[in-house]
Amino acid sequence: MLPREAYFTMFLGSIPVAVINFLLAIYVKYLGGNELLVGMAYASYSFFTVVSRPVSGYIIDKGGLKGILYSGMGALIVGFFWLSAAPDPLHTIAAMAFVGLGFGFINVALLVYITGLGGASNPELYGELTSASALGGAVAAGIGFLFLTASEIFKEYVLAMKFIFLTYALLCSIPGVYFVMKIKGIKLVEEHKYVNLSLLIYLLIATGLQA
Repeated sequence: MLPREAYFTMFLGSIPVAVINFLLAIYVKYLGGNELLVGMAYASYSFFTVVSRPVSGYIIDKGGLKGILYSGMGALIVGFFWLSAAPDPLHTIAAMAFVGLGFGFINVALLVYITGLGGASNPELYGELTSASALGGAVAAGIGFLFLTASEIFKEYVLAMKFIFLTYALLCSIPGVYFVMKIKGIKLVEEHKYVNLSLLIYLLIATGLQA
């Protein structure tokens, strides 16, 4: 069974994905942006999510899991606070870089953590981690939708979205840091001397196409 701290860390870390999927374009447009700036905001998130993955692997090798998880939570908090205070679309693009970086750090660190707990022999752990991610996204989308629906009464869409981002920043900061503190140290799997480079390249291409 997946440890509670890992489940809820992934749950909280996955909240931004759902929020961004259906709110970011509206938010950028209401701040005065055009279609190009909307695309740049999404691209900023996607680019830094990808960049964060090899970087996070390197950091985990050098300094362990705790540091990268704290860094991930910190980046999410900064990104969402920045989004809530963004005065224009350019600020949203910069904020999305932090959000992408944070989610990438958390995702890779938790996959490594599950592997260290015996995920290779018990694949069910990966399924539970995916379940936590899906639940975080569903809850975030539901709450965000309710806020936006309520905002129709007062026609304060931008204020509602800023409040949503601020709420999620607080969700990441308080419980998120608590659950990261509860994660126990694990012994990382020793690196194999032989690396199948062709297989690695194939996986990178497949992952890139999927993204």
